[in-house]
Amino acid sequence: MRNTYQTVLIAIDLDDKTLTRLDRSYPNLPHLANKVILLYVLDKDQLERSDDDTISSLIKERNDQFSILAEEMQKTTKLEVKAVLQTGNPAEEILKASISYGVDLIIMSTHTHPEDRSEEHTSELQSH
Repeated sequence: MRNTYQTVLIAIDLDDKTLTRLDRSYPNLPHLANKVILLYVLDKDQLERSDDDTISSLIKERNDQFSILAEEMQKTTKLEVKAVLQTGNPAEEILKASISYGVDLIIMSTHTHPEDRSEEHTSELQSH
């Protein structure tokens, strides 16, 4: 069966609690594409407010976390998965990467999964 797309870019936020749900997409990826670009962008504005040691530590931590995630995705899906870590404006870097890697489809999660929204809403109600 021919996949709809050759290359899919998945932009992720390593701080996002919905990241734990990324593995739900794994069974569908082999039917969708042949190659996955997994992109994480460290926001330049956040980095400018940090000292050099903090930035170095954050980059190493994110790179390690990101590498494990990419390896897990590749092992599970049997697809070629390339992990790309960039710094800058997230929207601009997503667009640059999509052009650079010849991406056919960009996938991004919402900031909050519906299940999380209901949990947040419940905790808001309880606090009032």
